Order: sequence, then C-alpha cells, then structure tokens
Amino acid sequence: MEKVIQEKGAPLAEQVFMVLEEEILQGKIKPGDVITELKLSKTLGVSRTPIREALQRLEQENLVEIRPNRGAVILGITKDDLEVIYDMRIRLEGLAAKEAAKAITQEQLKDMKEVLDLQEFYVEKNDPEEQEAFDSRFHEMVYEFSGKRLLYEVLKTLHHRITRYRSCL
Repeated sequence: MEKVIQEKGAPLAEQVFMVLEEEILQGKIKPGDVITELKLSKTLGVSRTPIREALQRLEQENLVEIRPNRGAVILGITKDDLEVIYDMRIRLEGLAAKEAAKAITQEQLKDMKEVLDLQEFYVEKNDPEEQEAFDSRFHEMVYEFSGKRLLYEVLKTLHHRITRYRSCL
C-alpha cells in the first residue's frame, strides 16, 4: 500500500477510501484481515481522522466491519454479493424504465437515442471503454428520466458498485 498523495480538490478521506477500496477489491487486503487506524495512518502517511472517515464509509459499503478497540475486519466482496447486486439492479431498472416511459419528453428521448448511437459507434470501433461509458450514461438517463429521486439514487449506487466490483471476481 502506497502513501496517499494529496490531490487538490479531493478530500483526504476520499483519497484514503479509494486506496483502501482498491486494495480490498484487488485482493491485496484479504477477507478476514484486520486493519487498524494507527497502522494505516503510518502506512499511508496521513492522520487518523481521514482513516476513520474512510473506514466508516467502507463499512457503509459493506467491505469492512468495524470492531471497537480491535480495528476493521475486511469482509471483501463475494460472487454471491455481486449476484445479489445484479439481481436488485435488474428488478429496479425495470421499475425505472416503466416510470421513465410514463414521464419521458421528446427531448429526453432524442438525447437517449444520441447516447445509443454513440454507444453503437464505439462498439463498431471496438472501443470497449467508450462503449461502456455510453452504456453507463444510457442507464443513468433511464434512472434520471424516471423522475423518482430515491430510485435514481439507489440505482446509481448499485451501478457504481457493479462497475467497481466487476473486476475483482
């Protein structure tokens, strides 16, 4: 694990979170491992406050379990976790699509068509990164155009998790 480079504009706790999340998802920190604020502080070269904030966020993401006076136990991500996330997303996307179909404007429909055309263009150009970016944008538009704020937030979170976790299994 490398020292955290303090990037302008990115809060230190966010940088610590991203480093730790990556280490967990790449399997460099394994399920069952225990990490402590003090050790992480020394390793990453930052104070304990951003470490604590990052660990709390990792706990919210269900990647660690914080045990008072013992540290954080790494939970990691399992194939079963990913399957549940995909299943939840599939079910909720159906609801979002139904709601979007009821509320969509002609302008929004035109915007979605443009995104699909660009996605198809990058498929033909064999550019998976751009194709995936436009696929993500299309899904986000469905969530947004549903007009349901809570549905939008939940689906964005699930989509983010799938994107981040996909490479770890």
